Amino acid sequence: MSQDWTTIKTEQVNKIKSLSPKDRLDMVEAMALMNQYIFDSCQGWVQWIHNPTVINRFNEKELKEIYEQFRKHALEFLEFDLKATKKIKPLPKDEGRPPSTAPYA
Repeated sequence: MSQDWTTIKTEQVNKIKSLSPKDRLDMVEAMALMNQYIFDSCQGWVQWIHNPTVINRFNEKELKEIYEQFRKHALEFLEFDLKATKKIKPLPKDEGRPPSTAPYA
């Protein structure tokens, strides 16, 4: 990879800021792109969190700040996820059935 992570993420942030979908299909395409960017970042965080060599580069104060921010973002995202998932209307054939425990299936 010729670019470093921060350059790539900066470009992705700028790309997201420049998005202006014109219709439903554009919105779905934009969400897929943003989801991929988030997914890539989450994979990076998994690598960091499970690598003591990386985590040891942060002092306790820095790690506490990262934890607090991470917690805030996690709660915001999961609350958004719940809100969006609850808006999914059942298909006519599913009306009257108890709600699924797997909203993404």
